Amino acid sequence: MNMSSKILTAALAATCLSYGEITAAQCNSHDAIESFINQQFEAANEKFIQCLNAEENIAESNFYLGLIARNAKELDKAEQFFKSATMADPRNEIYQLDLAVTLEWKGELRRALAIYKTLSDNQSLTPAKLGKARMLHWMGQIEQSLEIYREMLKNEPENKAIKTGLGFALISNYELNEAREHFEQILRKESSNVSAMDGLTMLDNVKARKLDLSYGSVQSAGKETLGSLRISYTSAESYRFRWGFEHFIYEQPVITPNLNSIPDNQSIKNSFGLSGSYRINAKSSLYYSGARQSLTGDSTRLKLQLELTLKDTIDNTILAGVIPSYSSGSVENTLGYAGYVFNNSTSYAPMVQLFYNENEKDGTSTALSISLTKSYGKKNYFQLGGSTSRTETSSASSVFANVHHFVSGNTAISAKYLNNFFTNETTFTLGISHEF
Repeated sequence: MNMSSKILTAALAATCLSYGEITAAQCNSHDAIESFINQQFEAANEKFIQCLNAEENIAESNFYLGLIARNAKELDKAEQFFKSATMADPRNEIYQLDLAVTLEWKGELRRALAIYKTLSDNQSLTPAKLGKARMLHWMGQIEQSLEIYREMLKNEPENKAIKTGLGFALISNYELNEAREHFEQILRKESSNVSAMDGLTMLDNVKARKLDLSYGSVQSAGKETLGSLRISYTSAESYRFRWGFEHFIYEQPVITPNLNSIPDNQSIKNSFGLSGSYRINAKSSLYYSGARQSLTGDSTRLKLQLELTLKDTIDNTILAGVIPSYSSGSVENTLGYAGYVFNNSTSYAPMVQLFYNENEKDGTSTALSISLTKSYGKKNYFQLGGSTSRTETSSASSVFANVHHFVSGNTAISAKYLNNFFTNETTFTLGISHEF
């Protein structure tokens, strides 16, 4: 069960607790409701349809038909039934709540949020406020979500649904200690609370910091083997902000690749850089970095990177970025790129990237990189790809492979291989990373 499902389960439980069982009006729909209560859904469905045909208890019949359709995962049909119920009885808040919940199940978060916002104007309607906070959480507006949860908790300090929603939102914001405290408080009073147990399990898998150490072997065109050392650290400070640093050391200057094996045009001896990323919302983020690099001889350069990542309506990823390099106070090289990741399944993610490079000395060049990433387990993956590039006078190509595998809950090993046919350099790297 993913995080969204866990939060929704807790919210639905709160709704039931707040309102109890829906009472049946004393009318011809009584038998239909009895069938529904006894989980005889097929029979209940037929009886409610009969009520609609007879134009009796229209709002109530549509409501129960919506519940039956939603339980059967027929979400479009459920939405229509709940809409009909609310049109027939626009003052019934339960009908509106279940319409919003159905929109959640369909992933139409903005439409669900609009309903919850309207209903939450009623200060006593806790499920609507929970829904509003939940939608803001899932849409990446974590600060607003936390504000609502914390204000609600002041008025209802023992409400398990509020504590559960707050706990999951805190996990997303990497406030892990406070999240754990809320889940443990629930379990001290109700040791079998599934949502709280799921929250603690999730906490065990969420780590805010990561340390990487890797050693590589670079075989040059002259068959000389050179060693390289890389140390990096990243830290997630909140849902929105992450930062890190990276330090590369080579025995001698080598031409290292840019993104996805695209060759650079300078031999690097060492590099130290700082990076950060800012998540704008649940669908978009901004990455930025800067590195000071020592090149062949005594020269140095400053290499920057800025990348914007967006997810489209079907959660494929669109990215675009620019990597300018400065030397002696002027721009010597600018690499621009754009890519598309096809997240068409939970296991495979093909990626295509196009590059355009403008170099002060060597002129312009273009490149194409194609890769396929195969995910397995929780966080393991294998990537295989290749690239081809062309300048005004020559062409080049390379292949690469990466694997990242967790040997324990927090520690992973990695291996990288790159064959650069243009520079006749082969790189093989082994690394270890630890999350904490």
